[in-house]
Amino acid sequence: IIEYPLILLFIVIGTLFLIFISNLVSIFLSIELQSYRLYLLSTIYRNLELATFSSLIYFLLGGLSFYFILLSTSLLYTNLGITNLDNLYIIINILDIINLVNIFNIIY
Repeated sequence: IIEYPLILLFIVIGTLFLIFISNLVSIFLSIELQSYRLYLLSTIYRNLELATFSSLIYFLLGGLSFYFILLSTSLLYTNLGITNLDNLYIIINILDIINLVNIFNIIY
């Protein structure tokens, strides 16, 4: 199959993008780049009924999971206004410190 090395190349490129990215939207796009090639890879044997069924199930479950990833990213952006993972980490740590101080004030 001629397309097989090209499909694997795009899967590796999507994985490398996923390693070096620190933005939620870019992470979503790199996972999409990787997953579409995996959908193609799962349907490489089109004549087998089991391969077609498994690729359809994989596609439907992948679409459902990406809906939840996109929903959570949009909720984070609407509530905090950021999509950068470094800034998100800083805000979460600040909120943890504030909650810890509030708990300490309630106890004592």
